[in-house]
Amino acid sequence: AGLGAAGLLVQYATTVAAVIAIATLFIYVVVALRGRVSVGTFATAVAPVQVVAASTQSSLATLPAMIECARERLHVSPRIASLVLPLAVAVFRYTSPLGNLAVCYFIAAMYGIEPNVLQMIGSVFVAFAVSVGSLGLPGQVSFIASVAPICAALGLPVELLGILVAVEILPDIFRTIGNVTADVAVTVLVDESEPRAG
Repeated sequence: AGLGAAGLLVQYATTVAAVIAIATLFIYVVVALRGRVSVGTFATAVAPVQVVAASTQSSLATLPAMIECARERLHVSPRIASLVLPLAVAVFRYTSPLGNLAVCYFIAAMYGIEPNVLQMIGSVFVAFAVSVGSLGLPGQVSFIASVAPICAALGLPVELLGILVAVEILPDIFRTIGNVTADVAVTVLVDESEPRAG
């Protein structure tokens, strides 16, 4: 049973991390389609930010690195970087709703529960509301508070959350990397929409 539980935790952590990683890769597609910055340039510039995000698991702690990246490496206007990035860290958590929904649907699959369409729609709204209201802190701090309301919207039991939090570090690393990458990408796109002098 111990090996079964360990296998379940590994499956959970890798499944949620993979979902978030795919969502993060989508950011590079958006940059490629919409940005004046090439994907290679963006990826190289944002890599040090991602390292800080992975080591701290906190968007808030990564903010200075994001501002430096945007201004020095991606040549974003200091005014745009100083305005958009703190706002993005405060309210825009690109991967958090998706990651939290993935947690809930993993639990639903474990219990063999199939939420109805109304519950699914409600869970999406709750996931976005929770992500806007949460702090940019490591996921282990806010994991249960962030995911339990979504479980409630889907009619799922929350008892398993206390066990899943033990391996939340892996999904949370991916979640934070995705969030800060999206924050920098949005800042680049806002800067590009600004009219240029001359």
